[in-house]
Amino acid sequence: MSYFSGMHGMHGMHGMHGMHGMHGMHGMHGMQSAAGGGGGSLMALQSSAQAIVGVAKDDNPPTSFLDMSDAATEPVSRWDPYVRQMLYLTEFQNRLRCTGIPAEEGSAPGVSVSWADNRLLTIEKPSDSVFIEQIGLVSDLVRHRVERGGEIMAQVGSFPDYFGMLLSLTMPQFAHTFELIQTVHVLAGYAVMPPKHILACRRPSEIDGRLTTLVPNPGHGSFPSGHATQATAIATVLEKLLETVSGHYPDYENRILMVRKQAQRIAVNRSVAGIHFPIDNTAGALLGRRIGTMLLRACGLPEAETPVKAAKFTADVNDDFGRSVHEQIEDAPGVTQQDSIDGAEKIAVFEWLWNRSVAEFLKSAA
Repeated sequence: MSYFSGMHGMHGMHGMHGMHGMHGMHGMHGMQSAAGGGGGSLMALQSSAQAIVGVAKDDNPPTSFLDMSDAATEPVSRWDPYVRQMLYLTEFQNRLRCTGIPAEEGSAPGVSVSWADNRLLTIEKPSDSVFIEQIGLVSDLVRHRVERGGEIMAQVGSFPDYFGMLLSLTMPQFAHTFELIQTVHVLAGYAVMPPKHILACRRPSEIDGRLTTLVPNPGHGSFPSGHATQATAIATVLEKLLETVSGHYPDYENRILMVRKQAQRIAVNRSVAGIHFPIDNTAGALLGRRIGTMLLRACGLPEAETPVKAAKFTADVNDDFGRSVHEQIEDAPGVTQQDSIDGAEKIAVFEWLWNRSVAEFLKSAA
């Protein structure tokens, strides 16, 4: 049974293949408590209610009880999870910006991704020759399909289960932590779509028909990789969560290493499937690390604990994405480090979710 059973509809994007809009988030109804069954039980509830309400007195509740906004974030706990997901998405979209950069003499076209007033990442569109040369690297990865085929098929849509497994999370004990992981997954998916659209790069099999795919090509561009973006954003957030609740895990440092490796493996699996170039994964990992960091700051973590620099990425033809998705990704070929990213205010709904997630580990240890 999936770790995210009852929450899987929250992703709403089904791996970003259909972009069905927001309706998928209604799947989060699976988390709420049962409120009655079919028509028979509904009639029984109504007849019972009508029979007993007459004994209640006409006293009105105190006016202070009618206001649910005493604390800035406390009402959030009253809302259905799918409603919270809408709030997270609204706050996220209000701050994320993606702007196309036209080609100029001596420079390729590209995109610039910003969070509020902070530029996060500039990505140049690779030349046709770079993609053609990368076909060989994708072909070399095909040999891993027998070993990884099951993972690849299972990860076509949503893959946060693989991170929940590494943290030994169970429902309902860690319901808010599951919500945190799934929220990062969803938001990072939204973040990568505008760059994909603007850059509009072909998939490997569209360039070379001899490279067959293990799964169908998604209906959007190849560069950057959505899976690499999402997996790296999740790993970035979970690394900080593991550091924060380190007392819960005697081996938390090992789990951080495994979380990083899991993110890398999820990204590489898409190249093994034949639907991503290695440079897609590098671009996605760079974006995902910055999206994850901005979400940590939205959760209330200070800049000193979430350092990251703006960067520019110009794809290198020999880049095979053979590295960790955290610090080492910043040393990838073609990455130019720029100024530190300052600012990014905390956001009440994200701070609420972070605090609730941390509290689950403290309660579990008590």
